[in-house]
Amino acid sequence: MELAERIRQVAREAEEALTACDDPGELEALRVKYLGRKGALTLLLREIGKLPPEERPEAGRAGSEAKRRLEGLLGEKREALAKKAKGRALDVTLPGRRPPLGKRHPLTQVIDEIVDIFRGMGFEVVEGPEIETEYHNFDALNTPPDHPARDLHDTFYVEDGRLL
Repeated sequence: MELAERIRQVAREAEEALTACDDPGELEALRVKYLGRKGALTLLLREIGKLPPEERPEAGRAGSEAKRRLEGLLGEKREALAKKAKGRALDVTLPGRRPPLGKRHPLTQVIDEIVDIFRGMGFEVVEGPEIETEYHNFDALNTPPDHPARDLHDTFYVEDGRLL
């Protein structure tokens, strides 16, 4: 198949694709596919220089005609899509979309699962102060004064006989 016929065939394919196109993003992809630097039509037009001198005029005419026709069709389609997009007016009185709500922290989820497990086993979960007195932590539980839990490296003592 000679180059002029291949150019016409690619131009026909491009015209069919452009007429079926309904999206600006797809339209740009088609422009790049056929008329971009490495587009199908552009690569064929580069081959014109490699042809023998007697075949160049016909291939050149076919190439420039195809390119001009595709660029014109591309411009028309771009304008039609812009007009169509403009026709769809934005109704500012409609309510907006709600942003998605946040999620619970993974540590909170794990703590809740553990609490559910212990409640299922019959335990009661209570919360108390983070800093406690020595009496409530050891003496009320009958922990002897020389017990290893009372050592300085096992218990963090703060001022006024309180511990962490």
